Amino acid sequence: MGFSTGEKIRVLNTGADVLFYNAAGAVIAAPTALTDTMAITGYGTFPLKNIKAIKLARAVVASKESKNFTAVKPTGLVIGDSIGVKIQVRSTRDRLDQSQHAGISGQTRGMVFGTAPLTSVTLPAIATAIAAAYAAHKALFIHADMELTVAVGSSTSDILVESVVGFEDTTVEGVTLTRMTAGIALGYEAKLPLNGGAANTNSYEGRGQGKFLQESVRMATAATSDIFGVDTVDSMVDLRGNYTNISFTIAGHDDENHSFVAPDHGSTLAGTPFTSAFSLFLHENELGTNGTIHNIAKLAILVEANDPLTTKLGVYVGNERTEALVKLQATSVTTAALFIA
Repeated sequence: MGFSTGEKIRVLNTGADVLFYNAAGAVIAAPTALTDTMAITGYGTFPLKNIKAIKLARAVVASKESKNFTAVKPTGLVIGDSIGVKIQVRSTRDRLDQSQHAGISGQTRGMVFGTAPLTSVTLPAIATAIAAAYAAHKALFIHADMELTVAVGSSTSDILVESVVGFEDTTVEGVTLTRMTAGIALGYEAKLPLNGGAANTNSYEGRGQGKFLQESVRMATAATSDIFGVDTVDSMVDLRGNYTNISFTIAGHDDENHSFVAPDHGSTLAGTPFTSAFSLFLHENELGTNGTIHNIAKLAILVEANDPLTTKLGVYVGNERTEALVKLQATSVTTAALFIA
């Protein structure tokens, strides 16, 4: 029975350390057969025949939440009343944010504020009052990073709620309004419907961003993520820009990558190979035709043709990314040329 030696991760800002060799050991521009080999300086040598799965995912920029909710008039609302507003938000970034935005059982937590007494109860007047109320609420927390903006939406009776840059993890679950008199809530909460005709977008934290690598690969500690800190060129990598993620699994005898495994002992014997996962983040300045990313995409197609049960090219299927070449959030392509386009 084989065993896994874990996952190795490396970040490269240049493709100069990635070379391809043919069966005769000569350097070639790009892989063309399973007898070729990929070598990454300081990372390992990988015969294509030993790669059992490979997936490439292009970087995707972060996008903010932007939702237009149509204002409604709470039952019984009259001039002189005010409106209590609750915006329900959810965070997906990490456990700290989740503890700030969610209750003990994981439900969303509301951002709560109230309007000034109303001088009109038309829907445009309600939307305008809510936008002004949020501005006043935000002004109370001058040192806080508020994750949302609230304004009048695409229609004068809409309320536009958006996440701000840096808070693309924030999802707006809903907005509710409550009639209030002298600070006392009257009646039930009225949930605002989403304006389906407006340009609404869902938040997305992005993929393959330098920020993600700072947080994930470097663990986001003060000592490792300060690009202005005292360090050397060899040990501190500048992580700015977009990175394509290249992940693959090796199954087979490979002493170079695993020098701690004694040759011809235990799981390295024929028929019982170990497996090891590798993740490479390669800067997308290598995206050009016949660039390193393009050539590794060609490699992925070769591997897929050899092992179709492990790596599948084709359309996106459900929530499982079984494709080798993934673009955007949920789209795959079938050629290396389309992948770099």
